[in-house]
Amino acid sequence: MNKIEITNHFKHLLDMALADLDIDPQELSLIYQLGLEKGISESEIDELLKTPNNSFLKAPEHLKGKVSLLYDLCLVIWADGKVVKEEKELLEKVIIQCNFEKENAQEVGRYLLDKVKKGTTLKEIIEEIVANPNTQES
Repeated sequence: MNKIEITNHFKHLLDMALADLDIDPQELSLIYQLGLEKGISESEIDELLKTPNNSFLKAPEHLKGKVSLLYDLCLVIWADGKVVKEEKELLEKVIIQCNFEKENAQEVGRYLLDKVKKGTTLKEIIEEIVANPNTQES
């Protein structure tokens, strides 16, 4: 991923943490951890947290990037131990933005939330999706 893609990915995570209008300490900790893992400095994370995201975020182009983004969003959702309606709705919007079929958005969201809750790794999910001939994007 290039710097713009990484920043977009990170901004999606921030949007998810704010979906219920409350950033839980576990969510904030996970956001910093994921940002640092993706090469965003702590000062850049601090600045992104101060800047509201009012622009349209571009979804990744490739399936692995899309799944990685959705996986990280699910990690943020589960960071506080609960899933609220606003988080599910935002996840479904991002799923559609990632060019998955609109009618499958809820199912894709449930699948990913369930996998993340069970501790399935990103690599395992990608392998499962790639191996499934029914995996489709619009």
